[in-house]
Amino acid sequence: PPPALLPPAGTPAPAESGGGRHLAEAQALAERLLTTLRVGHVRGRAHVRLRLGGGLDGLELQLTEAAGGVSLTVTSEGPHREAERLAGVLGAALRRAGHRVEVEVEAR
Repeated sequence: PPPALLPPAGTPAPAESGGGRHLAEAQALAERLLTTLRVGHVRGRAHVRLRLGGGLDGLELQLTEAAGGVSLTVTSEGPHREAERLAGVLGAALRRAGHRVEVEVEAR
């Protein structure tokens, strides 16, 4: 017989996990903090670029897949006191998650 697409009648619905609420909260946070989010490939490697707002205007994060790890670049438009701190916090979080990380901070 073909696979069933719906549970049998009388089967209780799965419990609500709150996933919809968490997704909405994450989306609201992203809308406040991000001005641009681009995901793609650069030279065949996965690449994510985020431009920040919400008090972190002028900062850009780039995460690029590197041989055996991740390259994190934090770029600021002129001197920005949060660039070094953000690079340190994100680099440490990626390392705790088990990634090998190369961190760089640049000013334009």
